[in-house]
Amino acid sequence: MESDSKVSQTTKCIVCGSLAELKPWDKPPGLSRELYAYECKNPTCKQV
Repeated sequence: MESDSKVSQTTKCIVCGSLAELKPWDKPPGLSRELYAYECKNPTCKQV
């Protein structure tokens, strides 16, 4: 779980309702599409 805490601190966490609703222009600047998708999948991740 320590690795998860590290990621939360170094990256902006976003909570998405569904990956289907995820759009390229919805992702914040500086956040890769893969990382954004990962954050969406992570239920413990909260919006910063």
